[in-house]
Amino acid sequence: MAAPVNGSRTLEVLDEICYNSYTLFMPQRVTADFDQTVFHAWEIPEYTKYPHTRQWYIIAGSLLFITIIYSVFFDDNYLFAFILLLITIVFVFHEMREPRITQFGITDEGVIWHGILFPYREIRNFWILYEPGVQNIYFVFKNATTPRLTIPLMDEDPTEVRDTLKRYLFEDIRQDEEPLSDVFGKVLKF
Repeated sequence: MAAPVNGSRTLEVLDEICYNSYTLFMPQRVTADFDQTVFHAWEIPEYTKYPHTRQWYIIAGSLLFITIIYSVFFDDNYLFAFILLLITIVFVFHEMREPRITQFGITDEGVIWHGILFPYREIRNFWILYEPGVQNIYFVFKNATTPRLTIPLMDEDPTEVRDTLKRYLFEDIRQDEEPLSDVFGKVLKF
């Protein structure tokens, strides 16, 4: 099992994610006075960015164009066309941006991702999927409005991570495959 990282090393390991900012209805942000035991910490990309080929852009653009033409000229649904254009603008800006590298940590009080502490009391369960092409930890929250959190394991030992998390959380051993939403995201490259 990995040795805890304490004291000034804690601030060093989590330096990138420590800042003072509180958001209503969000788990607590980690601040500079963070004083918890960190069992595991590693760097992960903010999100998975899939490469898109020219063919992908042509197909997506064609589908968008056809849908907008249909909604405006055949269905008289200008609002839907406007919403599609807004989604396209957001997608284009998202595509232009590279994912930032952020820290993920497992502590004695919860898990930390992107500067946010998710206390164990707010997490329903977790499972680890370690197969060729998929090496992730999945966290399911008690609050139904909080989406599932998917964390890539990178080079971390899944057995050590599992042993640490099992001290605080229930492991859902029935989950043995990648969630359908993640599979669709890979297939459609979103």
